[in-house]
Amino acid sequence: MDATVDLGAQQEVNADGGSKSMESSSEKPSVIRRVTMGIEGFMRRSYFKVGMLVAAKPLVTFVVMFLFAGLCMLGLLRFTQESRAEELWVPQGTEALDNLDFVDEYFSNDLRLINTIVISKDASRPNLASKQGILELINTVNVSYQTQVEVDGEVVTYPSFCLKATGDDVEYCSISSVLDLFYDTEFLTNGPNGQPDFLLTVLAKVESMTDEQVKTKLTVGPYVRWNGGFLDEDTVVGKKSGANETLEIQAYRVAQLLVGSPELVNGEEVDPSAQQWEEQWSSNLDAFNAVNDLLQVLYESTTSQEDSLESALTGDISLFTAGFILLIIYTILFIGQFHFVYSRWVAGLMLFVAIGLALGSTFGLSSLFGLFFGPVHQFLPLLILGIGVDDGFVITRALDEVRSDPRHKDKSPQVRVALALSDAGSAVTVTSLTNSTVFFISAVTELPALRSFALWAGISVLMDLIFSVTFFTAYLAIDERRLDAKRYDVLCCKVSEEPKETNWCGLRKGVLERFFQNIWAPFVLNKYVGALFVLFFTALFGVCIWGTTRLSLNFDFSYFYPDGSAQLEYYNTEQEYFGDIPDPVDIYTGAIDYGSSENQQLLLDLCTPVTGLVAQNEFMNGGSISCWYYDMRIFYGLSENQYIPSTEFISSLQTFLQSEQGAQYQTDINMTSTEILASRFSGNYVSLNSNEEEVDAMQSLRKTIADSNLPESFAFFFGFIFWEQYAVIRNEALVATMLSLVMVFLVSLFLIGHPLVALISLISLGFSLVDILGIINFWNINISSVSVICLALAVGLSVDFTVHIGKGFMDSVGKCRKERMTEAFRSIGPPVLHAGISTFIAIFILVGAESFIFRVFFKCLFLIILLGMAHGFIFVPVVLSYIGPDSFYASLEEKEEYEAKLTGFSQTTKDIESVDDSQTQDDPVQV
Repeated sequence: MDATVDLGAQQEVNADGGSKSMESSSEKPSVIRRVTMGIEGFMRRSYFKVGMLVAAKPLVTFVVMFLFAGLCMLGLLRFTQESRAEELWVPQGTEALDNLDFVDEYFSNDLRLINTIVISKDASRPNLASKQGILELINTVNVSYQTQVEVDGEVVTYPSFCLKATGDDVEYCSISSVLDLFYDTEFLTNGPNGQPDFLLTVLAKVESMTDEQVKTKLTVGPYVRWNGGFLDEDTVVGKKSGANETLEIQAYRVAQLLVGSPELVNGEEVDPSAQQWEEQWSSNLDAFNAVNDLLQVLYESTTSQEDSLESALTGDISLFTAGFILLIIYTILFIGQFHFVYSRWVAGLMLFVAIGLALGSTFGLSSLFGLFFGPVHQFLPLLILGIGVDDGFVITRALDEVRSDPRHKDKSPQVRVALALSDAGSAVTVTSLTNSTVFFISAVTELPALRSFALWAGISVLMDLIFSVTFFTAYLAIDERRLDAKRYDVLCCKVSEEPKETNWCGLRKGVLERFFQNIWAPFVLNKYVGALFVLFFTALFGVCIWGTTRLSLNFDFSYFYPDGSAQLEYYNTEQEYFGDIPDPVDIYTGAIDYGSSENQQLLLDLCTPVTGLVAQNEFMNGGSISCWYYDMRIFYGLSENQYIPSTEFISSLQTFLQSEQGAQYQTDINMTSTEILASRFSGNYVSLNSNEEEVDAMQSLRKTIADSNLPESFAFFFGFIFWEQYAVIRNEALVATMLSLVMVFLVSLFLIGHPLVALISLISLGFSLVDILGIINFWNINISSVSVICLALAVGLSVDFTVHIGKGFMDSVGKCRKERMTEAFRSIGPPVLHAGISTFIAIFILVGAESFIFRVFFKCLFLIILLGMAHGFIFVPVVLSYIGPDSFYASLEEKEEYEAKLTGFSQTTKDIESVDDSQTQDDPVQV
């Protein structure tokens, strides 16, 4: 019996007095709607065919999808990891990276640090300004000299790979500390190797002094290195007060440098010799600490920093794993009912098999495309699980709808699965395409780590979609046959003759549907309650705009140090006694004509201490400038406007470098017997209090050097590669977010089919993003690479909540907006709620995380889920109930007829109701 549909335009009056004009099917659809109908029609027909195919041969589908996943995973042969900071967090092609290549070529840049702070163990007697304090400091430094390890048959000692400092015809390991003050050549003492020994010389000097003399020396200095180089007093003595007899110093700091020999292994630089030596050095200091009654020694090394970073990235993985297990348990329990027959526990397990195959395929394809795996990629499983579970709940919900529909109760499992996939496929495709588009657009970033993560994420979303509509759907066909046979879910060999219609709790199926239809929708869509919610979200948006404007660039690597770690204890102690240690910076010059009087004057103008261009820069400590050319002029007694003759410059420089005054600069000149290939002079920045100041300092010094007109000159220290990131990350985040929002609007526009709904979804997503940014500011989370990743996830995950609701509203039929929104709640609310709750369960356990990264991700993901669900279940429905557009269908019969044309199934609800159930016959299904 053919359905008759009233196509006349209708005018319905809302309960609240408003009116709603239903769209007449005789009206010509808009261009956007025609495009959307074409896209949706194609997707529904395609998914119906896919459903028929996979449901007809589920076992073959399993084999095919396993083979497909296996082929994709062959790409793992090209799997690469990347952990080098300059390859992850620095925009490629930047000035800093170009300069780094120059520095690596002409000067050793593979330096490793070992720093030590000593304070008094007796808090009531903190003063270390004494002869005994200096002697104990010597013993502390001596631990370095006594540390040795055997690596591959070779003994590694501190002198064998420490950075050397030269002067006065001697060469010592470079140690920046207060001990430099007590170096006196009159007490020069040889070590066991017959060569002058720095520590023994200092020890001899200190032992000859009285306590008062030590205090006087610590008071008046001068604070210079043993070879005449610059020594920043504030970095070697902490909390200094008083003078001479009343002098008090509460902490000493010692900075030592090692020359490493790193090797690149699987994208990670490793230096086994240095790492083993530093680990032994740490153990020896722990032993020294245990027996020393006066000093407490705190220390850090490159190895301890790397271990802290690794711990920050992996230390809370066990919590992540526990969260995944909880998510799996939740999904298995709630994807079906609490019922022996109508549960879908095995289906839930098969959903995670499908997600696992999607994850493996993502790894394979991403590796095949040459995309590296970085530290932040470990959060991809959460993303894949969250989106995969969302897809699974939507498809299963559609199948439950088909199964309970009287039109389809006598259909075969194959047909029911195909009809369900025809309906759910378009919904999961809309969200998958918007998600993947957001991530692919985010790949425009210049930061390699974020670009790679975004591309991996985009691929993972598409893989989730593919395996959900094939592998998982194939198993649902098997599960439908089990349900028809009334077999138990897990014990499928057992049959229930008359399954109960209620679950283990005595409730009928559809608990969440009834909740949304009978409780949530009437509450939220009440005109007064709705108005209050709109006011609340608007006020929250306004407050968070203010909070967003207060966000600043303020990231420090100390954030990576886990709570309670020795590395964090060292950092906190350093901050307490020494504050922010000024960053050193070098000014490099290439192979220019150093002998020309013009270049000599330009170099002098640039590097003169206190009065030179660099010294006068507002971000530089003018007294810290140490310049070989300036001291060379003093060595030769040159007055103003006098220059070293060009023909004698190289020989004069060689003579100077061999002198007592010039020996300290030997490592600052790279030269042959006939020319200078590169040179450098050094200085220190003042203390910089934020990332913005660091960027300003870098750019200001670069401008100073550029304005000096000295050829081939630039400023550089390793921190610049991170400061380059700070310089672009704010704009990177803004551009990526704006592009993502534009793409979300365009994709929503053509897949939902109405500009107003797409605009409301966009506004809701914008509200969510601003709210997230504003709240993280109030939680003292600033702009950093970690929060930018969270922002990308926020766009990708939040869009699911709004797009599902918007599409459900446009597809629903009712007399008024509220009725249609209630129907949208009933149909799409449960799977979206389950997806949000399951993801929240997965991340909630991270509330106990010890590392900065995991704490930030927990806070951000918590906000994403909370605000995404709030806007999806409250803000968007309320706004649509006020100003939402007409439905795409004038009546339920018209909607069913439209769907029937796409699937070949021609019965409507009206047909079913017009005949006795016993006489109902299935129409042929055309594929």
